[in-house]
Amino acid sequence: MLESIEKLENLPRDIIFDILSRLSVKCLLRFRCVSKQWFTLISDPQSHLKRASRVLLLPLLACPAASSLDADCGVLERLELPFKRPSLGLKFSGSCNGLVCLRFCKDMFLWNPSTRAYKNLPKPRFVHYNFLFGGLGYDSSIDDYKVVRAAVPCHYYITEGIFFESSAIKVEVYTLRSNTWRRIHDLSNVNLIYHQSGYFFNGALHWQMNRGYDTIVSFDFMEDKFLEMLPLPDEGEKNYVNNRLGVLGGCLCMCRRDHPCVGNLELLIMEDYKMKASWTKLMDVPLDTRFGFYEFFVLLCYTKNGEIILKFGGSELVIYNWKENTWRRVSIPKPKGMSQFGASVYMESLVSPSGLQTYKQIQERTIKKRRLG
Repeated sequence: MLESIEKLENLPRDIIFDILSRLSVKCLLRFRCVSKQWFTLISDPQSHLKRASRVLLLPLLACPAASSLDADCGVLERLELPFKRPSLGLKFSGSCNGLVCLRFCKDMFLWNPSTRAYKNLPKPRFVHYNFLFGGLGYDSSIDDYKVVRAAVPCHYYITEGIFFESSAIKVEVYTLRSNTWRRIHDLSNVNLIYHQSGYFFNGALHWQMNRGYDTIVSFDFMEDKFLEMLPLPDEGEKNYVNNRLGVLGGCLCMCRRDHPCVGNLELLIMEDYKMKASWTKLMDVPLDTRFGFYEFFVLLCYTKNGEIILKFGGSELVIYNWKENTWRRVSIPKPKGMSQFGASVYMESLVSPSGLQTYKQIQERTIKKRRLG
């Protein structure tokens, strides 16, 4: 084994990098302690942020485990939840580069499902305010991860389509390196907000909101402020009752329907960011009534072989193959009496929810595990 590693060490750096980038995250975790050179290469985000997308499935009733679905091969893997809490009440608040942001009542966590590492975030300043919308993103200018949390006083009833005065909304930003929250004051132009987590794309979070008309609001992580509204695609003569924002194939996308229960889903992508004229219809997705009539749906991801994974209602995960025009249901192991689950897309990575880790820290932790194990 050592002889094989020494031979690999003599290879050009770019060849070693290419080999390592093809390995699974589980393998990379073991190989980080081989040498400082390997640690440096493996720690480079480009070596491990090329993993296939996975769909994280979180039960909404008390259960110590979640499931992870490989979007490309369809393999389900059971994940033990590391939190000292039941999954009851755990909700998604976004994902970015392999990190998933979760909230439980007033607590928030960053979790890497691939490494099983997690971090409790400190209490925000407005801890007794209820979460309204937010998300997780990456600031490339300072190589740091940030969480946005917008909240309203507890006496407000939160649901889609409810009016909120801007003065009632408190917005805070958490920075991973400093491990602190700070207040920002830039939400004066938003009157009506949909309760949801944002989609991270092109250095910003995006939400679908309403100011008397539907629009897209973004939050830029470099400037820590909300930016101009992005245009939604024209509706033409149709009156769409459901519009769902998402990210698909490296573009912002919109999935919409003109009837709450029947008909087709219309899938569009924004080919040129911020350009309204670039909204392009990708396909019509005919609904299959075998999966019930659900007004609520979420477009999760696009697989390498061209299939689309969607979640209908709170309990149906389905895959649509547009080439063959076929649907299939994903069978998810569920505890007795549990039917509903949350779903979020993440990629496998080695990004630490505790911030940067040095080669020495990784070595010391590995030695400690061996002694204990």
